[in-house]
Amino acid sequence: MRFLLPLLAASLALGACSARKEEPAAPADPEIAAARAAITDYAELLMIRHKPEEAFGKYYANLLIQHDPWIGDGGKGDVEFLKKRREAEPDKYDATEQYVSVVHNILTDGEFVAIKSHIFTNPKDHGREFVDIWRLENGKFAEHWDIIQPLDDAMAKTVGCGDGGTYAAAKKTGDTVAAPVCGSPDPKADSAASKTLALASFKSDHPAAKVERAIADGDFVMVHSLVPGGKFGQSTIDLYRVAGGKIADHWGVIQQIPEFSASGRSMTGGPDTPLEPGRVKRAAKAGE
Repeated sequence: MRFLLPLLAASLALGACSARKEEPAAPADPEIAAARAAITDYAELLMIRHKPEEAFGKYYANLLIQHDPWIGDGGKGDVEFLKKRREAEPDKYDATEQYVSVVHNILTDGEFVAIKSHIFTNPKDHGREFVDIWRLENGKFAEHWDIIQPLDDAMAKTVGCGDGGTYAAAKKTGDTVAAPVCGSPDPKADSAASKTLALASFKSDHPAAKVERAIADGDFVMVHSLVPGGKFGQSTIDLYRVAGGKIADHWGVIQQIPEFSASGRSMTGGPDTPLEPGRVKRAAKAGE
C-alpha cells in the first residue's frame, strides 16, 4: 500500500451505506476458507498489530509480481519503498507502524483476496482510499494490484460508511479487521448471482471499460477495470452490494495511470500484459 500524488480524477459516486457489522460464517469451500484466513491474518498483522515487515515477510512471495507503478517485483519491494519514502519526506510520513487504518471491506473469491480501506500516514493527513488485490498461490501473495485515491477533507468524511473519516475518528473505530465498517459479506448470498448482476450494471454504465477481474463474495462484488481517460487510462474499482436482486450500494475508487512503471507491468492486467501504450519501464522521479 502506498501514497500516490494527486493525479486522480474525481471519485465515482459513493453509495449510501446500510452496512452490517456481523462477521461472516466460515465458508464450506476449503480454498476460500484458507484464503480468508490468510488475508485476515495479514490485515491484522499490518493494520491492528502494526507489524508491516512481519506481515510482508509472512505472506509476500519472493517472486511477487507487482503492478503498483512505484514498486518493483519481489517480496522486499514494499519494505524498501516505504523506507525510502519516509527518509525523503519524514514530515509527511510517520513510521509505517504508526499509520492508522480503517478497513471498509475484506473480500475473498477463489485465488483472489481484496481489502478496501482508508489509511492515514500522520495526524494531519486526510488519508487515502486504498483497494489492494492479491492473487494467492500456495498460501502466499503471488501478485498484487492497488488503486489509491488521495482524499480532500470533504471526501475523507464520506468514504467509510460514516466511520473513521478523520485521523482522530479513525483511531477510535477499534478493530475494523474483525468488523469492517462497511459490512462483512453475507455468507447466505449467492456470489455467482451477485457477480452477474453487478457486471451487468457495470457494463451498462461503462461500455468502453475493460473488465480485468471481478471478485464476488456473497452480496459484495468488486470490479477492477481499465477505463479510458487521461493520457494512459484509469485503473478503477467499482464495489457493489446486492440486495433483493438489485444494486443496493455502490462505491468507486479511481487512479490515473502514470507514465512510469518500476516493474514494467500493466497497472490493471496480468503477469504478461504489456504496458499500456505510451508508458515506460522506469522508477518514479522525484515528485511523481
